[in-house]
Amino acid sequence: MAESPGQKPLGQKLVSTSGYLFVTSIAGGLLGYAYSVAMGRMLGPEDYGLLGALLALVPILSVPISTMNIAMARLFSRHLALHGSKDIRQIFWRNQFWLLGAGVCGLVVFAALSVMLRNALRSPDILPIAFIGLNIFFMLLLPIANALAQSRHHFGFLAVLNVLGPLAKLVGSAALVAIGWGVQGAALGLALASGFLAIFSIAYCWRKLDAPLSLDNPVDHVGLRDLFPVLLATLAFNFLFQVDVLLAKAFFDAEHAGYYAAAATLGKAVMYLPSAVVVPLLPMAAAGSALKSNTGHLLAKAIALTLVMTVLGAGFYWFFAEQVTLLLFGEAYRDAGHILKWYGWAMVPVALIMVLEHYLLAQGKLLFAYLVFLAAPLLALGAWYFRGSPMNLVWVMLSAGVGILAVALIFWLVRMRGTAYRTLISIFRG
Repeated sequence: MAESPGQKPLGQKLVSTSGYLFVTSIAGGLLGYAYSVAMGRMLGPEDYGLLGALLALVPILSVPISTMNIAMARLFSRHLALHGSKDIRQIFWRNQFWLLGAGVCGLVVFAALSVMLRNALRSPDILPIAFIGLNIFFMLLLPIANALAQSRHHFGFLAVLNVLGPLAKLVGSAALVAIGWGVQGAALGLALASGFLAIFSIAYCWRKLDAPLSLDNPVDHVGLRDLFPVLLATLAFNFLFQVDVLLAKAFFDAEHAGYYAAAATLGKAVMYLPSAVVVPLLPMAAAGSALKSNTGHLLAKAIALTLVMTVLGAGFYWFFAEQVTLLLFGEAYRDAGHILKWYGWAMVPVALIMVLEHYLLAQGKLLFAYLVFLAAPLLALGAWYFRGSPMNLVWVMLSAGVGILAVALIFWLVRMRGTAYRTLISIFRG
């Protein structure tokens, strides 16, 4: 279907913005690989298996961060579309202070659960667990600032963060591990990097995005009605496609868990490639929904871009998995190559799910989020039942992603058929 004159510039902006965000995402991904390689080589398979489990724990425990980013980007985008810049400063700081208070409460709860987490992950020391909690606390200061930049289409700033974040983590963690701090040094490096990024982002919003400090905030913070469906969707997505490393740590010995962690670290890059598409798509879709504009052309472009990026990424791993693993992790991780060969393909449907979920959440449509949530316990059950080898876990991941997309496609076809039927009836009725 042809785009309207109003749609075409927005569609072009999505493609062009995705282009340079993709470039910086690749640069950030390479730095992320450098981090993984440095930690894998400096720590060895057993300690890296623990670090991999801790890194997999972060996106699960930081679900409130992803939730706030999506909810606030939607709130800011709709507000800017309908009311302009009025009350933006008040909305920014009211939610920033509210989230800071929630973060302090969360830090207390995390401290109470740290011993249980230490036992579950079989960590010889509690410090890595504590530093991961501190990292998550600092990360809580980021989503409001990122959402405002996203909604105001300051994608250049977000492109800088794509590179600056992984670079800060690499420098901080590598330096601390090099002086003998081991896994706890790697975790502390993550926390220090997140603290730096939070200060940098808030300062940018203060100076560049009309959000100087405001202690008089008559507006209310984002409500549970807006947060709950996003929280549900984010929690389900992160559990579905991050829990596999934790399951590998629980099901397999330390050596094979380390192999799986290495393959998952490399393979998940395929899943994150379309983040360059999601960042501009979300505020555009939210603003379009507020103005009651058709944004289906944006989704079509986003899916096409995602397919191109992820298929190329998975194909690269298919042909060069062993070489990439040996180059980045060394001979000790040779067995991870066979896992990586298939892991990239398992991430292709996951990337499509991520794009579709963000688009629908931006428009306030929740059925797909509930579908992803219902699939989460099925993946855990399948992973437990087929826990015989690391490759079985990859097959379960691939099956879960394809299954979710298949069910979503069936729902869409049924809806389209119903729409076509109603249109036909109305034609005959005149």
